[in-house]
Amino acid sequence: MSLKKPLLLAAGALVGAVGAFKAGRVYNHLAALEGRISEAEAELSAQICRRHDLAMTMISLLAQVGAEEKTLLRAVGARRAAMAAEKQGPSVRAGAEDSLTAALADLIALALVQPEVIANKIFASLQEDIANAERQTSFAQRRYNAAVQRYNHELATMPSALFASRLGHYERELFA
Repeated sequence: MSLKKPLLLAAGALVGAVGAFKAGRVYNHLAALEGRISEAEAELSAQICRRHDLAMTMISLLAQVGAEEKTLLRAVGARRAAMAAEKQGPSVRAGAEDSLTAALADLIALALVQPEVIANKIFASLQEDIANAERQTSFAQRRYNAAVQRYNHELATMPSALFASRLGHYERELFA
């Protein structure tokens, strides 16, 4: 009898140590995945900011050449909505970005029917810069969503599912 008690204590201590080690590994792995999400989110925010700056430059250029005021105001409104949404979740920001994309498309279509805008080399360069910014923003969005999907998948699988919520890790929202 006296030998059973120390063996049970040793076995219990071993199980506890293995559990603590596994929880530590899960925590570190999830923290690394959160770091990737943060990096991707920072890149996405930088691309969105660049895109907003280009949109404002486009609006200023078109205002200088006398583009229609109503469309300019709508584009500015969409930009303001996007800027206000930055403090919201990713899905709200994505909706604001979609409205800015639509406003920019309308603005460019309006500009392309004006001969003085078509002849402006700055407009052509700016249009190309906006197209590049759109591609880079799309790539950054895909990178962010991939990082979030990997993190969320990790939270749902064992052994992370056992420890994640206790360690302060919860599902993240996609930028969709």
